[in-house]
Amino acid sequence: MGQSFAGPLWDFNLGFGNANYCQGGDTTGWELNFNSYCGGGWQNPFWWNRLLEDSLYAHDVNCRWQSLRQNVLSTPVLMNYIDSVANVLTEPAARNYTRWPILGVYVWPNNFIGDTFQEEIDYLKEWVTGRLTWMDNNMFGSCTDLGLNENSLPTDINIYPNPASTSVTVKSEQPIPNASIDFITTDGRCFKKMHTNELNTFAIDIRDLEEGIYFVRVYANNEFYTTFKLIKK
Repeated sequence: MGQSFAGPLWDFNLGFGNANYCQGGDTTGWELNFNSYCGGGWQNPFWWNRLLEDSLYAHDVNCRWQSLRQNVLSTPVLMNYIDSVANVLTEPAARNYTRWPILGVYVWPNNFIGDTFQEEIDYLKEWVTGRLTWMDNNMFGSCTDLGLNENSLPTDINIYPNPASTSVTVKSEQPIPNASIDFITTDGRCFKKMHTNELNTFAIDIRDLEEGIYFVRVYANNEFYTTFKLIKK
């Protein structure tokens, strides 16, 4: 059975509240309804709406969103990421605005015009926070159990040692069949993926991980189960 993937992504210069047309600066609404916002004969793929008519698909979308919001797409993680990137770009930004003095100047299609680099960062964080809140309250489908039967899986699972430098052990009170474990960076990249037919006590070599913070996600039968934060030292 084949799989479908969305992409490639583009037009980032028009994203995150940076467009003053077709409601591009709003934190509300779905691109799914773009034609009603903007018109002009643009056509979205018909299957976007058709897929959401499937209650199981909509349920999985909602569960996936909720699981991501608990870790890599949580508001604190995203705010920290924006701050960390902004900090790295402070000096390059100064050189950029010396070469192109556009701070405080409208450049199509700006929805917001900041007088300083920090004002632009603050606007981005405010917009992203507002967007996340709206999506939390308006996500398609429903998911009260993150797609899992809570009675079918153990509730006692942990990872140790933490922090760790060479290896960690994931231990479950009861065996978890067909388990997979992902090590995800704070910017959402899956750095390492492990699989075991039955998870009980599972030792994992982490010497190939760079120092830093990782989210360790545990799946059971391809369904998200739980997440831990791991510090690699």
